[in-house]
Amino acid sequence: MSNVASSSPILRRIQASGVLRVGTTGDYTPFTLLRPDGSYIGADIDMTHDLAERLGIDIEFVPSVWIDLLDHFLADRFDIAIGGVTVTAPRAEKAFFFGSDLCRRQAAVGAPRVPRPLHQLCRDR
Repeated sequence: MSNVASSSPILRRIQASGVLRVGTTGDYTPFTLLRPDGSYIGADIDMTHDLAERLGIDIEFVPSVWIDLLDHFLADRFDIAIGGVTVTAPRAEKAFFFGSDLCRRQAAVGAPRVPRPLHQLCRDR
């Protein structure tokens, strides 16, 4: 187990369960879109599949709606939230934003850690 995994009880729990619970709204293309057959597609969905593959675990997508997404995350309904979640100061006080793939104010949401200033989340490239 890597130092990161051994120091993170959340990552240890995810790896032990073999499932990454992913909250998403499924209504924000091109990041996340719920298809009529119940599957999800989009850029953030693809990145989540890549993450799960690298960790050697499965994915469980958990439907949510924008107004409840942060509350559902904080209530432990899922491990991360994806789908172009906008980084705001109030949200950053409650959750850790990471992995912004574009210089935008959206990112994936993870468990709170050492806070980082918002300007560090999206640097000029």
